[in-house]
Amino acid sequence: IIPRAEMLGTLMKPYRSIAVAGSHGKTTTTSIIASIFNGAGLSPTYVIGGQVLSVGRSSNLGDGSYMIVEADESDGSFLHLQPEVAVITNIDNDHLDFYESSQEKLNQSFVNFAENLPFYGHLILNLDDSNINKIKKNIHRKIISFGFSSKNQFQIINTALHEGVQSFQLLNTHSKKLYKFSTSLSGRHNLLNVCAAICVALEEKISIINIKKGLKNFKGVGRRFEIAEISISGQSKILIDDYGHHPTEILATLKASKEKFSTKRICMIFEPHRFSRTKQLFEDFVKVLAQIDQLLLLDIYPASESPIRGISSKNLMAKINQNNGNAILVSNSSAQQWIEENYNDYDVLLTQGAGTISQLNHSIKEKWTSKK
Repeated sequence: IIPRAEMLGTLMKPYRSIAVAGSHGKTTTTSIIASIFNGAGLSPTYVIGGQVLSVGRSSNLGDGSYMIVEADESDGSFLHLQPEVAVITNIDNDHLDFYESSQEKLNQSFVNFAENLPFYGHLILNLDDSNINKIKKNIHRKIISFGFSSKNQFQIINTALHEGVQSFQLLNTHSKKLYKFSTSLSGRHNLLNVCAAICVALEEKISIINIKKGLKNFKGVGRRFEIAEISISGQSKILIDDYGHHPTEILATLKASKEKFSTKRICMIFEPHRFSRTKQLFEDFVKVLAQIDQLLLLDIYPASESPIRGISSKNLMAKINQNNGNAILVSNSSAQQWIEENYNDYDVLLTQGAGTISQLNHSIKEKWTSKK
C-alpha cells in the first residue's frame, strides 16, 4: 500500500506541479485553479479532496503539462510533495493532535512544505492570516501575496453582492493594474479562495479572458456550500450541505448563509467530528454555534477515536444554551421528524459536518426534493 502523498509526489515529477495547502479552503481553491486551467485549454491533471460538481469526480487525467493537487497537512504527509508552485490559504488550530498540541509545530510544517519548492519556484500566500504572517520571514522562496489588506501584492477591493453573484476588483499594488472579476460562490472566505486561484493563473500567464471563463464555468465542489431546494408540505426550503467541521469553517458558512439569504431563518444540523477536536476547540464551538437561530446536534462522529470523559454533544448543547443558543439533541431519524414538524420555523436548512451527516442530507433530498 502506497500512502496518498507519496504516490502524488511521484506522479507530480514529470509535470509543472501546483499544490494547494492550508487549514481551510484548499479543496475549493484547487478546484477553481483546475477550472481556470481547463478554461484556458491547458487540460490539467488534477487530484482533489472533493467532488468537482461540473465533472462529477475528484480527479482527472489531462493531456497537458500541469498537475494540480490538494496538499493535506493533517498528518504531515504533504511534506512528500515537491511542487514548483504552492498556495497556502491559511493556517488555523486544526489537527493539532498530530502536532503534539503545538501551533508552532504546525506552523513549522508549513515552512518545511514551502521550503520543499525548488529555488525557482514561487509561493502564493494569504497575508491576511496571522499564522502565515508569523512564518513568512522563515520562507526563502519568491512570495506572491493576496488578501483584503493593502499589505498584499494582490488586494481585493470594491466587493459587491447582487442577486447571488459577488463582484470584486483585484488591485496589483506593485504594478497598480486593476482587474474586475465575479463569482457565484458565497462568502468572504470564497473571495480569498478565488483570489488565490487567480494569482496562480496570472503567474502562469493565463489571460484575463480565460481566467473569467474558468470562473464562470466553475460550479462548485460537492459538500462545499452545496445548495439544493426541497419542498415540505408545499413550502419551499433552501437546503445547504457543507463539509466544514472546524469553528472557523462553520462561522464562514454561517456568514455566507446570512449574506446570501439575509432575510431567512436558519436551522443547522451539526455533527461534531472527533472527540479530540471537540475537546480542544470546545469554547470556540460554543461561541459559533450559539449564533445559530436553531441548532440540531447529532452525536459526535468518532472517526476511530475513543470517547473522552466529559466531551459529548449533550454537554456541548448545555453550554451552547447557557450562552443564549437554541440547541437540541437529535438522532438521524428524529432530525427528519423535527424537520417535518417544525417546517414553519425556518427557511434555510443547513447540514454541517464531515462524518455521516452527508447521508442525512441525502435522505432529506430523497424525501422532500421538489417535483417539477
